[in-house]
Amino acid sequence: KSLPYHDKFEEVQVFKIDTENTTYAIEILDGYVNNAYWGEKIKNDFDIQLGLEFNSSQAAYSSWQRQREEYPFFGGRFYDNESLKVTFPDGVRDTVLRYKDYVISKDKNTLTLILKDEVYPLTVKLIYKIYEGLDVIDRHTEIINEGSAEIKLETFYSANWVLHYNEKNRLTYMGSAWGHEYEVKTADIGLSTITLGSKAGVSAAQNIPYFAIDDYTATENSGNVYFGTLQWSGNWQMNIGRTINRITQVNGGISNFDCDMWLKGGESFVTPVFTGGFVTGGFGAANRQLHDYIRTTTQTPFTNKVMPVLYNAWATFLFDVSEELIM
Repeated sequence: KSLPYHDKFEEVQVFKIDTENTTYAIEILDGYVNNAYWGEKIKNDFDIQLGLEFNSSQAAYSSWQRQREEYPFFGGRFYDNESLKVTFPDGVRDTVLRYKDYVISKDKNTLTLILKDEVYPLTVKLIYKIYEGLDVIDRHTEIINEGSAEIKLETFYSANWVLHYNEKNRLTYMGSAWGHEYEVKTADIGLSTITLGSKAGVSAAQNIPYFAIDDYTATENSGNVYFGTLQWSGNWQMNIGRTINRITQVNGGISNFDCDMWLKGGESFVTPVFTGGFVTGGFGAANRQLHDYIRTTTQTPFTNKVMPVLYNAWATFLFDVSEELIM
């Protein structure tokens, strides 16, 4: 729907995604797709404060329409972490994606925003999916070459998550080394980007595609927490940092390290899913959201049943493993 805006426009188009307890709002600003809000549920649409955190003083470094982009692209007056970087057949590397249309699924659980480049035959679809009873959003992207010549994708992340401005933000993540797997680490989110990722090519315990962000006040049972997990391993990357306007953002997907994707004319590529959410009940609530999400979306013979236990005993018994020793 369209809502009143500040002095630049009389009104702008807004997409409001409501989960069980949260609201995720997207505004179409002069053809650019920006995040307007992500947090506790807003019942009255007119309470969404559009353009709240745009900073005109940064106009020399970033276009004012692009300071909270949902899927930032390389090109123009933009110096933050991009989610898409393309080289076209004539060598041009600038992309200018503008909103063109949208599709809402029949069950009203999936929103697709359709963006097109202003000059080249490139279409990008941003897909958002929600689930009944959960406070998570699945996001992924489809990139389509609608021309006849081959194009190169240099960066093609799944999503970009934009948080509201906070002077202090803490990143919580997991990873370490063999024998020290899943250690919980924290880091302050400053102006320099923090990059998490893996170049191993296979799943590994050293790096876990997960993030949680709070304002240093969250505990296991209380506090606002943004969280997310990328459904991809082996060659993945997340960039956590602040934009030129000091707004915290997280973008990620398949790693762009030594990894180019070539799309021939008419071909498309669908990125892995990047799942994100917001809770007010601390890190424990974030974890339980992901547990419920897995139970909801994963269907195997063991779904919602007690699973068999696989006991890895080779190291315990110095390779001399037998049924008698284990029992």
